[in-house]
Amino acid sequence: MRFLLTLFLLSCCFAVVQAQPNTSNLTQTGNAQSGTVVQTGFGQLSTITQIGDSQTATVSQSVQSNTVTITQANSATGNVATVVQSGTANTGFISQEQTSTSNVAGMTQTGNGNQAEISQRDNSSSNVASLTQTGDANGGRIYQRNNSSNNAASMIQTGNGNQGDIYQASAISSSNVAGMTQSGNGNTGFISQEQTSTSNVAGMTQTGNGNQAEISQRDNSSSNVASLTQTGDANGGRIYQRNSSSNNAASMIQTGNGNQGDIYQASAISSSNVAGMTQSGNGNTGFISQEQTSTSNVAGMTQSGNGNQAEISQRDNSSSNVASLTQTGNANGGRIYQRNSSSSNAANMIQTGNSNTGLISQEYTSTSNVAGITQTNDGHNATITQQSGASSNTATIGQSGTANTGSILQQNSSDLNLTTITQAGNSNTATVTQQNGATSNTAIVGQTGNLNVGTISQQFGPITNIAGITQAGNSNTATVTQESGATSNTATIGQNGNLNVGKVSQQFGSITNTAGIAQAGNSNTATVTQQNFAISNTATVGQTGNLNVGTISQQFGPSTNTAAITQAGNSNTATVTQESGATSNTATVGQSGNLNTGTILQQNGPVNNLAGITQAGNSNTATVRQESSATSNTATVGQSGNLNVGTISQQFGTTTNTAGITQAGNSNTATVTQQNGATSNTAIVGQTGNLNVGTISQQFGPITNTAGITQAGNSNTATVTQQSGSFTNTAIVGQTGDLNLATVAQQTSSTNTAGISQNGQSNTATATQRQGASNNTTSITQRNNQNRATTLQQNSSDFNKAVITQRDLRNTGTITQTNGSQSNSATVGQSGQDNIAIVNQANNSTSNVAAITQSGNGNTGDITQQFTTETSQAFITQAGTSGTATINQSNFLTGAKAYINQGANGTGNVAVITQEGSGSFGTLSGINSATINQNLSSTGSSNSATVVQGFGTGANTALVSQEDGQNVTKLDQRGAGTNQAVISQQGVGNGVYGLGGVGTFATQVSTAGDPNVLTVSQQAGGGVANTALVGQNGAGNVTTIIQTGIMP
Repeated sequence: MRFLLTLFLLSCCFAVVQAQPNTSNLTQTGNAQSGTVVQTGFGQLSTITQIGDSQTATVSQSVQSNTVTITQANSATGNVATVVQSGTANTGFISQEQTSTSNVAGMTQTGNGNQAEISQRDNSSSNVASLTQTGDANGGRIYQRNNSSNNAASMIQTGNGNQGDIYQASAISSSNVAGMTQSGNGNTGFISQEQTSTSNVAGMTQTGNGNQAEISQRDNSSSNVASLTQTGDANGGRIYQRNSSSNNAASMIQTGNGNQGDIYQASAISSSNVAGMTQSGNGNTGFISQEQTSTSNVAGMTQSGNGNQAEISQRDNSSSNVASLTQTGNANGGRIYQRNSSSSNAANMIQTGNSNTGLISQEYTSTSNVAGITQTNDGHNATITQQSGASSNTATIGQSGTANTGSILQQNSSDLNLTTITQAGNSNTATVTQQNGATSNTAIVGQTGNLNVGTISQQFGPITNIAGITQAGNSNTATVTQESGATSNTATIGQNGNLNVGKVSQQFGSITNTAGIAQAGNSNTATVTQQNFAISNTATVGQTGNLNVGTISQQFGPSTNTAAITQAGNSNTATVTQESGATSNTATVGQSGNLNTGTILQQNGPVNNLAGITQAGNSNTATVRQESSATSNTATVGQSGNLNVGTISQQFGTTTNTAGITQAGNSNTATVTQQNGATSNTAIVGQTGNLNVGTISQQFGPITNTAGITQAGNSNTATVTQQSGSFTNTAIVGQTGDLNLATVAQQTSSTNTAGISQNGQSNTATATQRQGASNNTTSITQRNNQNRATTLQQNSSDFNKAVITQRDLRNTGTITQTNGSQSNSATVGQSGQDNIAIVNQANNSTSNVAAITQSGNGNTGDITQQFTTETSQAFITQAGTSGTATINQSNFLTGAKAYINQGANGTGNVAVITQEGSGSFGTLSGINSATINQNLSSTGSSNSATVVQGFGTGANTALVSQEDGQNVTKLDQRGAGTNQAVISQQGVGNGVYGLGGVGTFATQVSTAGDPNVLTVSQQAGGGVANTALVGQNGAGNVTTIIQTGIMP
């Protein structure tokens, strides 16, 4: 002690007297030695060397440019070294190294430009080093490395521009603790615990601006802990735990602006590392690296502020890693990479604020990864990529706010991936891409708000992918694309709101895909496209609301596709197109509400397609068009409500198509068109209600078409047109109700069949076969009262058959076969009272047959065959009373036959046959015949029979039979051959007279002088006498009158 004090005094005196730096050099050998040096001044130099254990060395220097060196090394144990320097430009060095243990070194420097170093290295252990520097531009270094372990190092620097280094590294250094604190600006801190170092702990704190900090625990280092805290702006921090390092933990906190933070836990099977970073402020950048075959690592980063950038990298064969990133503020960017054969990784990103950007990359053969991005507020952009062989990955994006963008990419042979995008707010955009051989991926997009856009793309060979978009709000757009070899994919779109747009595209060879669009709201648009050889795809559209538009397109070679549109609401529009080689497709449209429009188009060569439209409501319109070589297609329309319009068009070479319209309600209109070469088509219209209109047109060369209209109700109208070269067509109309109108027109056509059936009152049925129509058949059946049936066969129409059947009261049936119509058959059958039947066969109409059958009272039957009516036959049969039967065969009449039978219990019936005009003379084929039977084998009276034959005819034959009494026969025969008449009357009060009635003579005149033959047989059992007045003019006339009976 005395020695130390003497040195101190001498050095002070020397400094004052000589003004030169002092030099102190102390060497101690042994154990438990103590050395203390105190120096004040400029440029002082102090050296203490202690050899041994439990030594203590203390040096204190003040003022400037002083130097201290304390050496306690070479296997020394339990030594303590202390250096205190105040002033500027001082240098302090403590050495406790080379297998030294349990040493303590402490150094304090106050001032600027000082340099300090503590060395406890080279197999040294359990040493403690502490360094404190106050001032600017100081430099401090602590070495505890090279197989050193259980060492503790602490460094505190206060001031600006300081440099601090702590080395606890190299060759299995372990269990070391390093702590550094720097306050001020422009400081640099470095802690090294690396090169197979284990279980080390490093902590660094920097306060100020422009500081730089680095902690290195790398190169096969494990179980190390690193913590870095920086407060201020423009700081930079780096933590290295990489290169086969494992079980390391790194934590970094930066508060301020413009800071840069990096944590590296990567390279060569680094595993089980944990990294956490927190940055508060603006313009900060954070980076965490756990990559290159790194496994089971956990990385978490939190940033609050604006304009920050964050990146977490767990890639390159890395697996089972977890990454979490949270950013609060605006214009931030976040990136997480788990790619390049990385597997079983989990990534989660949360961003709150505006205009943030988030990216998670799990791609390039990465498997079983989980990724999630959550963004709150406006203007965000989120992207997740799982592609290039990525499989079994899960990706989720959640965004709330306005103008956000979310994108998920699963492509290039990626499979079994699951993606979900959820967006709440307005003007958001969500995009999912599953393509280029992507297989069994699932993509779901959910959006709430307005003006959102959702897009899912499954194309270029994707297989068994599932895509779904759900949107709630207005003016949203959803698009799903399954094309270019897409197979067995499923796409669904659900939208709730107004002015939304949903689109599904399945085309370019897509196979067995399923697409569905469901929309609830108004003014929505849904479009499904299945085309360009799309096969076995299914598309459904469901819409509820008003002013919606649904469109399905199956064209350019698609086959076995199914499309369905369902709409509930008003003023909706649904359109299905199956054309251009479409084969075996099915399209259905279902609409409920008013003012809806449904359209199905099957044209340009579609084959075996099925189309159906169902509408419930009022003022709806349904249109089906099967045209342009359409073959074996089926179209149906079903409508319930009022003022609906249903239209089916089968034309331009269509073949074996079937069309049906069913309408229930009032004032509906149904139209079927089969024309322009349509062949073997079938059209059926069924209507129930009032004021309905049904129209079928088969014209311009249609062949073997079938058309049917069925109407139940009142004031309905049914029209069938078979014309302009139509061949073997069939048209059937059935109506029940009152005031209905049915019309069938067959012209310039052949072997057509038309049938009309009406049950009700005041119905009207009209069938027209004309302009060369041949071998046509019309049948009209009416039941009930005051019905009217009309058949017209004219203008060179041949071999036509017309049948009218009516029952009940005051019905009228009319058949007209005129203008060169030949070999036609007309039949009218009426049962009931006060019915009228009219048949007109005229104008070169030959070989025609007309038949009227009436049962009931007060019926009228009228047949006219005239104007070169050759070999025509007329039959009228009436059963009842007060009936009138008239047959008129005249004008160039040849070989005509007229037959009237007014049978059982007939009273007051009138029968008139007129056969007049020029014709053959006496040949068998030219013999005209007239037969009237009244009341045969029964009772009846007061009947009248009139036969007029002559005025240019030849060889006429008349046969009249009347039974009971008070009957009258009027006869006038004037022919060029032998006229023959046989009149048989049974009963009393009968008479045979001329055309003038009682008191006039029945007349036979042969204009050629041939003999006439008349036989009259009047038989009465008693009572009023019978009368026969006969006059004959000719040569060799024969009259035989037989009258029997007993007069009273």
